[in-house]
Amino acid sequence: MAAKNKGDAPRRKKKLAADRPDGVSAQPAVLAAASPLLAAVPPVYTNQQLINALHDAAQALNQPEWSLFEQAGLTLEQLTANRQARYGGPPLEALPGLSAPALAQARTLLLDQLSTLPLGHGRVNAPDGLNLRAQPGIASPILSTLPHDSPVTILAELGEWLYALLEGPSERLDGYLYAAHVLRSAAASTWLDDDGPLALADPLPVQGSAAAQALIVPWNQYGALLLRLSATLQIDAGVALAVLLAESNGTPFGPDGRLTLRFEVHLFRREWNPSDPALFDRHFRFDPQQPTAGHSWRPSAHGNWQTFHGSQPAEWEVFTFARTLDERAALRSTSMGMAQIMGFNHLQIGYATVQEMFESFQQSERAQLLGFFRFLVSHSLLPSLQNADFLRFAAVYNGPGNAPTYAERIQRSLALYHQLYSPPPAAASPAAASPAAASPAAASPAAASSSFPAELEQIRRALRRLRWVHAALCGLVALLLLLAVAERLGRKLPKRRSTLAKTG
Repeated sequence: MAAKNKGDAPRRKKKLAADRPDGVSAQPAVLAAASPLLAAVPPVYTNQQLINALHDAAQALNQPEWSLFEQAGLTLEQLTANRQARYGGPPLEALPGLSAPALAQARTLLLDQLSTLPLGHGRVNAPDGLNLRAQPGIASPILSTLPHDSPVTILAELGEWLYALLEGPSERLDGYLYAAHVLRSAAASTWLDDDGPLALADPLPVQGSAAAQALIVPWNQYGALLLRLSATLQIDAGVALAVLLAESNGTPFGPDGRLTLRFEVHLFRREWNPSDPALFDRHFRFDPQQPTAGHSWRPSAHGNWQTFHGSQPAEWEVFTFARTLDERAALRSTSMGMAQIMGFNHLQIGYATVQEMFESFQQSERAQLLGFFRFLVSHSLLPSLQNADFLRFAAVYNGPGNAPTYAERIQRSLALYHQLYSPPPAAASPAAASPAAASPAAASPAAASSSFPAELEQIRRALRRLRWVHAALCGLVALLLLLAVAERLGRKLPKRRSTLAKTG
């Protein structure tokens, strides 16, 4: 009798792999050869992550950077309108018009992003091996059989199945494992933790132009943390500050001390998805043609419609009301903190639940800052910052149409930072280094390139060193002259004494 699919077969001489209905014995000593089939990547990635994958795949294949979107029949404007939303279109493997090399490249890049901040890690707990399948379900083709105690990275959980990665000796395998045979460990999301001081010990005086003061104030408040984070992530501290200023409202908490937030009505409709759509329509409205516009609400079915964006008390009022309808959906539909990170990104920035993210962001600015930089890493944006490629960064983060504006903001803030401050050498945080920070991009020649302001600062430092060398040389010459004079006087004194002796 063949082994049961859940691995509970009785002991016998010829054992079968867990969840292996076909009666073929496993070879636990080595990984079984993967089939040419590919597992279907589950729809757990965001619009932004798909944009990243297709854009970078086109560049890797020496094609125009946005060409794969046209080939796949995707509209870039629709994806960038809700960059942080979960992608809801056709699966990557089902996109029409993509060649096999383009699909393989995009798929690899998408998995790279998902693996940056996984749900967690685990090990295979099946003495006879565990089947890795192309789809969740025992009817799905078997791609490989993983040996007992194989380490796996868990990217998604779908009922009784886990979508996971395994780094094999010569290739990376991905597919679906039966969850009961995987011993799970905690999510590896603490690599970017930090408990040191936030503020600079030696703050800059708040003076100069309005733009200078707008940069100095947050630098004084968060500079100590930004210096440590930039050392860990291998980026210029000025870049860390400039990106934070460009992509955040700079206000972690409102005047009343409550967390800064923005409630998105159109996302609440999707996240809540009530069985009776009329219940949503009684209290909320948005423009179906332009979902990010026309947001309004009313607490009663016959009350007046009210707008609320632009006022934190009003945002909190509608947010609190939405929580009475569905707390989880309301939190997932709300952007939080100084960087306005959407609640549905909680897993990507290290929180098991959106409630944990909300509570943490409410407690401290530190949690908000760490969440922002975790978000950048999880969306594969760190290499662009390491290479000072701000146009590329902004094209991904803000969309191609807004990229020049945001890239200019970052560049302008970075230039001003280097005019005002020269950071001392900073030791890396004791926390483990970022996986993305160790990427080949960080060690590439491009990573050594710098922007013009950075080069200008290097020239200034070189000139300061030259002035010190010049002063030291002048001092040395003066010392040599004094020694020469002393030596000459020393020769003359004995002759004068001998002359006096003769005359005496």
